[in-house]
Amino acid sequence: DGDGGAIAVWDDFRQSYNNSKFEITNVYVQKIDSKGTVKWDKNGVQVYSSYVGFYPRIITDGDGGAIVAWNGPHEEEFGGIQKINKHGQIQWGKDGIIMSNNEVSRALPYIVSDGEGGVYISYNEATLNKEGKIKERRFCVQRRDKNGIKKWSKNKIFLVDRDLKGIELVTISKEYLFVIGHDIDGFYVQGLDRDGNTKWNKGDILIGDSKSKSNFSIIGDKEGVIVAWAAYEEKKDQISLYIQKIDSVGKLKWKTGEMFKDTGVQVQNSATEETYNNINFDVTSDGEGGAFVFWEYKEKGVYAKRIYADGKTSE
Repeated sequence: DGDGGAIAVWDDFRQSYNNSKFEITNVYVQKIDSKGTVKWDKNGVQVYSSYVGFYPRIITDGDGGAIVAWNGPHEEEFGGIQKINKHGQIQWGKDGIIMSNNEVSRALPYIVSDGEGGVYISYNEATLNKEGKIKERRFCVQRRDKNGIKKWSKNKIFLVDRDLKGIELVTISKEYLFVIGHDIDGFYVQGLDRDGNTKWNKGDILIGDSKSKSNFSIIGDKEGVIVAWAAYEEKKDQISLYIQKIDSVGKLKWKTGEMFKDTGVQVQNSATEETYNNINFDVTSDGEGGAFVFWEYKEKGVYAKRIYADGKTSE
């Protein structure tokens, strides 16, 4: 919460117990101070009042409060977004703000702070044809200020006709936002400024390929973003970890990959498809333009490797 405490968010079925005919899930938020004292309503503050929500995400508002986003009652329905101030009072109406009124809105929303008490939010949505079938898929990003007001006149739309998984946003300063999403072709990355202008006129950057797994780890540094991901090589029956750095003008900085035609640095390649689900990995900055990658094999231990600013790796 910025003052030694924490703000937590969760969904639960407490209202289902009061009305056994329906399974009702609602989202709640609670603040705990640095001494472990509950600061808001003892049962949590409900972030909306009139519908069902799942899978919330939370960020700080930078002033002792929080901003929460959640999914709607079905996979095809987007939920909303709400701001709670430092006193536990909801700020954006009793039901928050519905982010999309489109025919079909899908995927978990992803949110990051805009550095001024507002929020960037991303999600997938689709339009339907006359037969009720999906006509077009698209990936949207919007910015709302500290009062919940849209800062961009229109949602920024990317990667039309793609259904992205694992969408994330990364800010590296108040002036710059990176967007990344995964689909069957690999990972797509794009840069936006705070006014919603696309930074890379040549289009979204693809890293990895169809062999890339949907899980990835991404961090920002002073120059851009660093992305680590896993990929399955069928001929060798092995999972490899790769990493790439993209600067603020959309240039790939590390170009020493074999599998992906110079789109990533290989970190390791000793896991098989059978053991893939037992592998966890993460990436963190080394503070000098490079990164540390950590990965774990179940029952084998935890490993680490450093990638220097020039893309070379430690032994």
